[in-house]
Amino acid sequence: MEDCKDLINKLTGGEQGLNEAFKRMSNNERFRKSARYVFGRYPELKRIIDWEDIFYEGIARFTQAVLSGRKVANCEAFFFGICKYYALELLRKLKEGEMPEDFRTDAMFQALRPYVEKLNAKCRLLLKLLSFNRELVNPKNRELLTTSLKAEGYDISPDSVSSTISKCKRQLKELIHKDLDNFEGFDL
Repeated sequence: MEDCKDLINKLTGGEQGLNEAFKRMSNNERFRKSARYVFGRYPELKRIIDWEDIFYEGIARFTQAVLSGRKVANCEAFFFGICKYYALELLRKLKEGEMPEDFRTDAMFQALRPYVEKLNAKCRLLLKLLSFNRELVNPKNRELLTTSLKAEGYDISPDSVSSTISKCKRQLKELIHKDLDNFEGFDL
């Protein structure tokens, strides 16, 4: 109980207090367990986020609630509720189609786009097909991938698809490593 009051006092105690409170919340194992528990209770979320997304969103919403004057008697229970309702909000959005299931893939591809564009046309097409068509990632579906590439005018056999994928990924990795200082990363 005293811990909760102290945390709230730090949150409302200016910038330095906010920084200290954030560190305490980030290192609070009970807060982490709450976020992991909520994440585990809703397996559908694993397609779009991970437990840390719930954890950090919980910290942000907790902080926002306290700063806007919300009275909190039990910080851990309040944090758990925030995590739970955030997860339910995401599930609702997912079911209503507001949030694309592949939004992580979209964000990742956006971060890689400048590097993918430097690859040859065959590699660009191959990596785009693999990124946005999950069923093509499975090695059993190489025929489908080969058909897609042939439809675009590329002569490729199912036997050479795996080596071509490896070559394209290696080229992409080399481009990123050469320009690592400018790589913006993934904003997931």
